[in-house]
Amino acid sequence: MKKLWKTGLFSLFFFLSIVGTSAMAPRQDVMAGNFDNAVTFYNSYGSSIVFQDGYFYYATKGKAANTSKNTTNWGTIGYRMKVTTSSQSSYIYFNLSGYTVENVNEISSGGYIYDLYRINLSYVKSKLAQTNRTAFNEFILNGGYLVVDSCMITIKIDKYGNRTNSGSMDDYGNFWGNVYTDYNGIAKAAPWGNPSSLHNYFNKAINYVTELKSRQTVYVRYQDAGGGYGGYSAVINRDYVYGETVSWSRDEDDCYNPASISYTAKLDKTSYVSVTRKQYGQNVYVKYQDTGGNYNGEWTLAESRNLYYGSDFEWFYAGSDCYNAGFVSRYTVKGQKNHYVYIARKKYTIGVKGGTGIESVSGGGSYYYGASCTVDASVKTGYSWANWSGTYSSSNKRYTFTVVGNVDLRANAEANAYHIVFHPNGGSGTMEALTCRYDQASTLPAMSFEPPSESCVYLGWHTDQNAFSASYAEGQQVQNLTSVNGDVIHLYAIWDYAPELICSDRFFTLYEANHGVITEAELLRTAKSTDREDGSIEIMVKDYSSAAFIDLSGSGEIVITYTATDSRKNMIEKQAKVTIVDTDVTKEGPMDFDGNKQYARFIDSSYYLELYENGGLEPTSKWRSGVTYNNTLAAAMSNVKGEDGKWSHVVQTREFTKEDIDHVKQHLKNSGDFEK
Repeated sequence: MKKLWKTGLFSLFFFLSIVGTSAMAPRQDVMAGNFDNAVTFYNSYGSSIVFQDGYFYYATKGKAANTSKNTTNWGTIGYRMKVTTSSQSSYIYFNLSGYTVENVNEISSGGYIYDLYRINLSYVKSKLAQTNRTAFNEFILNGGYLVVDSCMITIKIDKYGNRTNSGSMDDYGNFWGNVYTDYNGIAKAAPWGNPSSLHNYFNKAINYVTELKSRQTVYVRYQDAGGGYGGYSAVINRDYVYGETVSWSRDEDDCYNPASISYTAKLDKTSYVSVTRKQYGQNVYVKYQDTGGNYNGEWTLAESRNLYYGSDFEWFYAGSDCYNAGFVSRYTVKGQKNHYVYIARKKYTIGVKGGTGIESVSGGGSYYYGASCTVDASVKTGYSWANWSGTYSSSNKRYTFTVVGNVDLRANAEANAYHIVFHPNGGSGTMEALTCRYDQASTLPAMSFEPPSESCVYLGWHTDQNAFSASYAEGQQVQNLTSVNGDVIHLYAIWDYAPELICSDRFFTLYEANHGVITEAELLRTAKSTDREDGSIEIMVKDYSSAAFIDLSGSGEIVITYTATDSRKNMIEKQAKVTIVDTDVTKEGPMDFDGNKQYARFIDSSYYLELYENGGLEPTSKWRSGVTYNNTLAAAMSNVKGEDGKWSHVVQTREFTKEDIDHVKQHLKNSGDFEK
């Protein structure tokens, strides 16, 4: 809910579809849901004022203001309320920019603005008291007729958008400029398109004489000696003015407690009051005979009852072979009373036995009434003390109590609980811990962890997270893993990991490929695999085919797949690239003297310093171990052709004849320095 201090603006060309009326409205049937929705209230009550929960409610409906320039709008800046009592008639005013008028709800619907307002009855009374004391006194006693008119002004908007109000008002009915408080005034204030629609803002009325009073009825009933109640009878049944105090009371006496009711009249109300009857304590005390025949003990309360005045009380104790009978004769209760009765003593049997998990019990036997008895128990391994149950309950293992009758007690122990916590051990996720009991079999759950990112096989559970095999399996029943209560057993998921596979790209000449050098054994020579559990394991080339290399006719690349499988069928695959270089493709050089070409190995500058398994030279190669060969190869790899067309590392240029070249090749071949 909000206080309202805005001024509504409505266009010269817009009109209201609802026309107000000046007739007094009859008393309305109030519906609670209407008082928080402007549209529902307007449709239900129109131009009437409705009194509800101490507020006067009313609603307006109008089209939204036209903010165009060079227009004239009307606006509401407050309200004038005419209060007519039995002999008086007075006006009181409410400025819209003040705090006395509340805007309950505003809704824009179908091009109309619906506003629901309310004014607190206390504000009306306060302003009326300040304006006309006689009218106020009559209004307080008998109510009156209320008529609310809007205080309206015109608002001109010039061609620049500036607004000029025709007048203003304060909260005491003082006006400045032109302020219109009736239909004729605002209707003639400007050439409105449909002035009759402005009737909606005037003559909103309520007959508060009818709304003010409400019927108040109070019924009273009295409680009888049995605790029930008789019929109701009316002690108040008349009309009260809204806000008047309704009250009734009666003092207490020996029979009844005081009773009263008091509240403020607002709506018709029927109240019910129950007058309760007084209760008095009736007590019976007994003293028990000891083993010496004396009554030296304290008096013990045997019976205590709160009874209603006028009811009957009696008490009887039948006794047994050891007790004399005791009784209190019947009488009518008229006040509190205590009785004292002597009772002879008797012996009682205390029986104790052991339940599950109990080794032995002690303390059973015969005891005199009132004697102190202590029972105790010995608990077996794997169990924890629970309680004594039977005639009494106690959580103390060594339990002492006073004998007041035959007692049967059972010593109880509970099997110790321990917890099995499951760990993913390289995997991920969580599993609910398993709670087990001593001497009871428990079934290990299925493993539900996500496996490690590495390829692996789940084997089972083990208490050692580094174990290579499992000591427990899914679904296995386990029992008595520990005897300690609350102990935690940690079981780790055991994974058999796939082997580790290491391989590298390989380089061969086309000659080697065509002549069967690239065998599976050759490809496996530079690959190796180890397994955490099995150690070194066998590697294979997946779908190896020698024809794939022998049938090559030129340079190219072939991707091969290495596979390794451990003893538990964990398999891993890795791919490597085999590069084939056609060393025959040269621009120069005649055939050898024997009609065959000899092939020197091709190696790229990015590989010649790498290890052999990574594509570099063989460890026994002269080009790696021989200083002169190695320096020459390094110079060749670093050779750069300059802008003048000359190579950076050529110191001396020689020309070799075909015969010279053939002799050099033959020499290298015979010496073993020629590397394919």
